[in-house]
Amino acid sequence: MEEYVLISKLINHPVFIENSQFLLKRIAVEFTVKFSIEGASDFSTRDYVDAVRNAISRNVSGIMITGWADKEVIPIINFAIKKEIPVVTVDCDIPESMRLAHVGTDWYRMGQAMAEMLAQMINGPGKVLLMGFSGLDNMEKGFRGFLQRIMLYPDIQLLGPENVFDINAEKTEAVLTKYLQLYPDLSGIVSFDCNSGLWVARTLKKLQKIKTVNFICVDGDKEHIDFLKSGILDAIFMQKREYFNYLAFQLLYGYNHGSVGTGYKPGKINIPGNIDTGYTLLLKDTVDTLHPVFDVDEATHRHHLSQKIMFFSQMLNNVREIVLATDPKGNIIYANPAANFQLQYERAFLENANISELFSFSETDFRLILKCANAEVCHNLRTQAKRKDASVFPVQVSISPLLGSESKVRGLILVAMDNTDEASDRQKLMESELKFRALFDNAASAIFIADAESGIIVECNITAEKLIGKSKKEIIGLHQTLIHPLEEKERYKKLFADHVKNLDSCALEAEVVHASGSKIPVMINSKITLIGGKRLNIVYFVDLREKRSIEKLLSKERDLARHILDISQVIILVLDLGGNITLVNKKGCDVLEAENREIIGKNWFENFLPAENREKVKQVFSCLVKKQIAVAEYYVNPIITKNGKIKVISWHNAFIEDADGKTISVVTSGTEITT
Repeated sequence: MEEYVLISKLINHPVFIENSQFLLKRIAVEFTVKFSIEGASDFSTRDYVDAVRNAISRNVSGIMITGWADKEVIPIINFAIKKEIPVVTVDCDIPESMRLAHVGTDWYRMGQAMAEMLAQMINGPGKVLLMGFSGLDNMEKGFRGFLQRIMLYPDIQLLGPENVFDINAEKTEAVLTKYLQLYPDLSGIVSFDCNSGLWVARTLKKLQKIKTVNFICVDGDKEHIDFLKSGILDAIFMQKREYFNYLAFQLLYGYNHGSVGTGYKPGKINIPGNIDTGYTLLLKDTVDTLHPVFDVDEATHRHHLSQKIMFFSQMLNNVREIVLATDPKGNIIYANPAANFQLQYERAFLENANISELFSFSETDFRLILKCANAEVCHNLRTQAKRKDASVFPVQVSISPLLGSESKVRGLILVAMDNTDEASDRQKLMESELKFRALFDNAASAIFIADAESGIIVECNITAEKLIGKSKKEIIGLHQTLIHPLEEKERYKKLFADHVKNLDSCALEAEVVHASGSKIPVMINSKITLIGGKRLNIVYFVDLREKRSIEKLLSKERDLARHILDISQVIILVLDLGGNITLVNKKGCDVLEAENREIIGKNWFENFLPAENREKVKQVFSCLVKKQIAVAEYYVNPIITKNGKIKVISWHNAFIEDADGKTISVVTSGTEITT
C-alpha cells in the first residue's frame, strides 16, 4: 500500500488534530493509501528533520511538509527529490529547497488585507503592535504585505514585530504590559499566528483591555472563536487548511499515477506549480453563519480541468507546423511558436499582420481562403511561405473555419507544413515549459439570511448584493423565492418548505436572477440555525459562472488541438517508452485503415510492423530513446495496416523530455511514399 506523510512541528496542536486528521483519514479511505502526521510535538528541529529522514528510508510515495525556517531540512528534502520521492510544501514554504511546489495561502496578499481592515477599524491616527514567528517564510511575507499596505496610512505607527516563537502566558503578558505602559494609546494588535493570538486574547481579557485595543489574528480554534464572539478578537483570517492539504495530496498522487489532463502519465508533468488557496475572513457578526465547507469532489474537478487545459495548451504550442488563427478577413490574432521560428518574425509583428503578407497567395486563392469563413468550408492548397529575410519555402496549407461559442464562425485556422522535402517531413513537437495556471479562486460566498417560518430575507452580505445586482435595502424584505426565476417560484417554495420541515442541511444547483434580468447559475448550501431564539435559514450561494467558463475554455482548447491534429496531412503518432500508442491523428487512422479506438493502447511494433522489420525498427526506437538522434531522426520502413496491406512510410522522429531532461515518450510524423 502506498504511504504518504505530512511532516511538521507542533503535530499535536489543535490545528493539525482538528483540521488535518479527519481529511487525511478520508483521503486514506478514498484512495486506498496510508496517511500519517509525523514530526516534532514541540519545536525540536532534530525530531522534525528525523521525520523526513525516516520517511525517505521507508521510501514513502510522497511527502507534504510545513516549513519552520530550519536550514537543516533543506538538503534532506533535496535528497528525497533525487530519490524521486515527490515533496510538496504546505502552509509555510521552503523555497530554498528543491520541493516541487508550494500549496497554501498567499500571505503577502493576506497581510495587505489585514492592514486594510485594521486601518479601517482604527479610522485615524494610532499605534499598532505586530507579533509573529520571525524567520518563517509565510509570516515574513505577511509582514511585508502588511507593511506595504499600512504605508498608505501615515498616521498609523508600527511597533515590533515581536518574535513570539516560544510564546507563553507569562511572556505574552510581559510583552503586552511593556507596550501598554510605553504606549497607553496602543490602538491595534496583529498576531500572525494562532498561538500568540490565543495568548494575546487571554492577556487582553485579564488586563481588561477588551474595548480599547483592536485585535486581529491568523487562524484559530474553538477558543479563538469564543474570543471573537465575546469581542476580544475583532477578526480572524482563517487559512483553508483542509483545502491546501487536499490539493497537495492531489499533486503527489498525480505524480505517482498521472491524471486526466496528462493521459494518466505519471511524473512532474502533473504538478502545475505553486497554488494560492486563499483565506476565509471571520467576524463577530458572521462567525455563526460562515462554516467553510471543503468540497473534495469540486476540488478534484477543478484540478482535472486545470491539468487538461495545460495538456492541450502544451500540445498546441509544441506542434512543429505553423499554426495561425485569424479574424474573418485574414488578420492574425494568434501565432504558435513554430510560426515565429520558421518565418523568423517576432510575435508582435505576426499578431498584427495579414496572412497575405506571409504567403504567396494568388488573388483567387485568397478569395477562396476568405470564403472558408463565410461559407464554413475547408480549403487546401500548395504555396510558398515568406521568411523575414525575404527567402521562401514551399508549404502545404490547410484552412478551416475557427468556430466560437454556439458554433458561430469567428475566423480561420491556418496550418502550414514545410514541404521542402516531401520524402522526409520535418514536423515534430518542440519541447517547451508547461504553462501553468492555478484555476482556483478565492471569491467569498454570497450569503442570504431568511426567516425560516415566513421565508422573508432579513439580512445579506455585500457579495449577495453583487450577485443579484441589488442593494441590501432592496433585498431585505423580499421573499427568498423572489431572487430565483419567477417561473420556478412554486418549485423553490416547496424546496424551502421541505428544508425547514426536515431541519437538515440542503445542497443543490439552482439559478438566481440578476437585476438586469440575466440568470446566474449557483450552488446553494443552506442550514436552519437558531439565533436569538428565532429560526433562521442561512443560505450560501456560490457563483458557478467561472466554473462553467472553465468548462467552455477546456472544450475550446481540446477541440482546437484535436482539430489541428486531424487536419494535418501527415501521420502523427506518440509512443510511450514501451512502444505503445498513446496518440494518433485522423491521417494516421486513415493510413492504418483502422478506427482510433482500434489503435490507441496497441503496441506499434507488434501490431503495425511486418515481422521481418520489427527488430531493426526497435533498434532505431531504442537509439531515439537514448537521444542518439543522428541515427534515428529520419527513417523509412514498411508498415502493415489493419487489413494486411503493406505501405512504406518516411518517418521524422523526435523525443519528448520531462523537466529533468529524461525521455518520457517519442513523437513521430510520417508521410506515405508507397509506390
